[in-house]
Amino acid sequence: TIETSFDIKPKNCDSVFGQPAKSSGFPGLLGWSINLGGNDVLGRISGNVLCIDCQDLNAFGDNKNSIIGGEKFMGPINVPPVPSFPASLEAETTRQSINNPRTITAGNSNGGLCAQDPAIKTEHGEVITHCKISDIKLSGKGLLEVDSTAGPVRLYINGDVALGGQAGIRHIQNGVSEPKAGRLSLYGNPRDDSSTNNQTVMLSGVSKPEPKAASLFAFFPDGTVGINGGAQETAECDETEECGGGDIRGAIWAQTWDGSNSNNAQLVVPPDMGDQLWNYVGRDYGIGVRDYVALGNNSWANSKHN
Repeated sequence: TIETSFDIKPKNCDSVFGQPAKSSGFPGLLGWSINLGGNDVLGRISGNVLCIDCQDLNAFGDNKNSIIGGEKFMGPINVPPVPSFPASLEAETTRQSINNPRTITAGNSNGGLCAQDPAIKTEHGEVITHCKISDIKLSGKGLLEVDSTAGPVRLYINGDVALGGQAGIRHIQNGVSEPKAGRLSLYGNPRDDSSTNNQTVMLSGVSKPEPKAASLFAFFPDGTVGINGGAQETAECDETEECGGGDIRGAIWAQTWDGSNSNNAQLVVPPDMGDQLWNYVGRDYGIGVRDYVALGNNSWANSKHN
């Protein structure tokens, strides 16, 4: 009997093992069902769209007005559970609605809305600010500003998010022109066995001031999510097909993506978005579509059996 062994390693689907990737395989837009409408998902490396329950790649991306900067994928993937509010902080916070312009600052209780547990940190050792929210409903030029300079901020929302008109979310980080999207997370209710979506989420950037695009990670596995398009700014892409601007900068995962509310809304996915989730949310969230290859034999052995 001759025994041999070889390595099986992951690689990006569109490249040779060891060569630079053209796509990260990270799903910047993920949904169990997706209707792109006329929305764009931009970013060559991570502007990928993954539809878990779709049966046809063209079923969610065949609108001629939609641009997908990365790749389209369909089929199951190991989606981690949506994070839940830490039990250790329940007694320190009161769930509140945000119906008027408001600022949430990392490291601050923000009027009993938020709290920190020194034991809950990111991969970099930053303490996370956790905020318990009933719903977010802003109209006109209503602004929810989140300052993540002192650490990542997580908003746990059990109701709807409605940002209408020019209302929106502004994420700032110590004067950075484009804050790290993974430092601001919006989490919805856990996914259940029902096909009914229990949350409706309408996101938006702001028309002014800068930055206009709302940099964030939204994860609503039991909700319908869309973009209002309030940023009113067209994304600008460079020669590598990576982009800035847009309405939302980051990643969105939802049970249902409904792009019918704004035919010109743009989700811009940073090329390192998977790494950002790994660092600021957890290792289980840096998911991606991968292929596997068997590399050449690395050992041979002659075994004698009686």
